[in-house]
Amino acid sequence: MTATLELTESTYLIPSGSNTGLIIADGRALIVDAGLDADTARRVARALAELQARPVALLLTHAHADHFGGASAIAERFGVPVYAPALEAAIVENPYLEPQFLFSGAAPVPELLGKFTLAAPCRVSALVEPGPLDVGGIPVQVVALAGHAPNQVGYAFGGTLFCGDVFFPSETLAKHPIPFCADVERALDTLRRLPEMPYAHFAPGHGPALADPAAECRANADRLLAIADTILGACAAPASTGDLVKAVMDALGATLNQIAQYCLAQTTVLACAAWLRAQGRLDVIFADNRMLWARTAA
Repeated sequence: MTATLELTESTYLIPSGSNTGLIIADGRALIVDAGLDADTARRVARALAELQARPVALLLTHAHADHFGGASAIAERFGVPVYAPALEAAIVENPYLEPQFLFSGAAPVPELLGKFTLAAPCRVSALVEPGPLDVGGIPVQVVALAGHAPNQVGYAFGGTLFCGDVFFPSETLAKHPIPFCADVERALDTLRRLPEMPYAHFAPGHGPALADPAAECRANADRLLAIADTILGACAAPASTGDLVKAVMDALGATLNQIAQYCLAQTTVLACAAWLRAQGRLDVIFADNRMLWARTAA
């Protein structure tokens, strides 16, 4: 028996390292997110057999390997189309882009080519955008949730919002103190809006579903703001991006010892620095052939 959790009479969560959601209507099922690898397809198959439902589509919230790594196996096993938001879909079809982006656009080192940052490719059948969407006769609402990923979305049905990686549970923040973020402005906006949305269950990509995500949203927003404050403090004198990464890790009592870990942390640090610059609180200077971040006079 697979550990499938019933959220409502029509929505279910398959907990794992990266959760998978199920939307069931009239014996048909939509699968939300595909986990890290082909093991997800086996878990989904067991859950659908228990629920006596036939899969009709796979919906992806965003294009990080731990959420679409099993997409090709699910699409092949069940013969279903794959839906994803634009831009995210490009990475799903060309997953080498994820480690390449993490390595500043250069050909990535071997340490970035494992399954946690390089998924199997999967063809996307249709692009989604915010608003109502009919998938195989099942009406869902696509909800804009950008920030963690550039064009992340959620899928709502029957009082449940499958919300991807909008927030991470406190246990995850304690273990991984720098939450991955591509766009701080949009992430903070999404974290502000999420608790106001009219859903009874918020099912994230990691951790349990919540009836009220306000506390977790505040914790995630506070962590991004704390990282930004640390960056401002570290720029009392001009500092390199590497200096900022070290300052943030030191402030959070964390240790970097892997290339992938460093690249993920650096992305969030750069996102915070870019946000501070857009606010006029940081600027970029060049000295001794180095690009440095510096506080503005204001």
